Amino acid sequence: MTKNIAPFMRPGGDATPRSGQWSPPLIKYRRNGLNGLIAQPVGGTLRFLVRGCSYPGSLDNIEHASTVPLTGFESRLNRPSSPPFLDFFPGAPPQRFRYNSLQCEEGGRYFHYKNRYSVR
Repeated sequence: MTKNIAPFMRPGGDATPRSGQWSPPLIKYRRNGLNGLIAQPVGGTLRFLVRGCSYPGSLDNIEHASTVPLTGFESRLNRPSSPPFLDFFPGAPPQRFRYNSLQCEEGGRYFHYKNRYSVR
């Protein structure tokens, strides 16, 4: 799960709430997330399997997203089923990846949160 580690942390270490001032909490995830793309050459062209996502507020717009999106929070849940194609990534030998990198996310809201970005 997530853990709220500093509900009123401000630059400089001031963790005391003041009248009219509030800083959003920092969230600490205990696991890394995964953003994975599946790629395969077809007729000499590298093709990617992506998802189409529609988000609230985006009218008549579908965005491309990674094949497997999994946050550190979701990976800890007892879900009845895993996201489609998740079994392509964990435990795969390193030579099966075209790109595989663990990267830090935005430090302003997520305390030491990392995502693995992989293309297989």
